[in-house]
Amino acid sequence: LVALPLGMGSLTGLVILRLSGCDGLRGLLPAQVLDSRDAQVVVRFLAALRQGRTLMDMVKIVLIGEGEAGKSSLLDSLEHGAPKPREKNDRTVGIDIRRWMPDPNGTVVARVYDAAGQRVYRATHGLCISSGAMYVLAISEENLRSSTGAEATTAAVEQVWSWLEAVQVQAPGAFVAVVWTHLDLLSDD
Repeated sequence: LVALPLGMGSLTGLVILRLSGCDGLRGLLPAQVLDSRDAQVVVRFLAALRQGRTLMDMVKIVLIGEGEAGKSSLLDSLEHGAPKPREKNDRTVGIDIRRWMPDPNGTVVARVYDAAGQRVYRATHGLCISSGAMYVLAISEENLRSSTGAEATTAAVEQVWSWLEAVQVQAPGAFVAVVWTHLDLLSDD
């Protein structure tokens, strides 16, 4: 089971509803609602959701950066609570939209837009850039390896400014957090 119709919020006579084991609903429903043995807890939540008043807080996070910057691996790691690198050929195509609950027992649900960084997919980024979202710009040390010293610093600064400009054009004043990825690959030199 991966969804519940909002119309279930009108089933005030519903007594038994067992959702345990429905892992597809994690990230759609707060843990206290999903794990409740009281069907009316789920009914009240869905009714509140349908009416636009709910205890669930939704946040929008957009992962941006060059291809192979580690955006998907970063999200995988956040979801699993530990580093979870991907295979070299595992690439995002277009935009991958996932739900993430930072605290499985909390009410905050993040809708995370993982935007592919290859230039051919940049046209799709306008579909997920909007005001009110938080942007996470992944900058990879590995992508800058061809440069050294001042050249690497200049390349990194240019990359950051390029992405900041792209976001600010469509969402002026947007908050962008810069995350440096692949630091484990840095040599001690």
